[in-house]
Amino acid sequence: VVIGHTLYLSGSIGLDPTTGLFAGEGVQEQARQSLKNLGEVLKAAGASYKN
Repeated sequence: VVIGHTLYLSGSIGLDPTTGLFAGEGVQEQARQSLKNLGEVLKAAGASYKN
């Protein structure tokens, strides 16, 4: 959701979008995938982690 100049993100989990399954069995792999997924959402919105 974009309101003004702010993008609000929530509910990201460590699913691999190509398989629909959790990325690995451990919390580290799933956390990495979750952050990667958030990065893709930011990219689609024209933003990045630097914003």
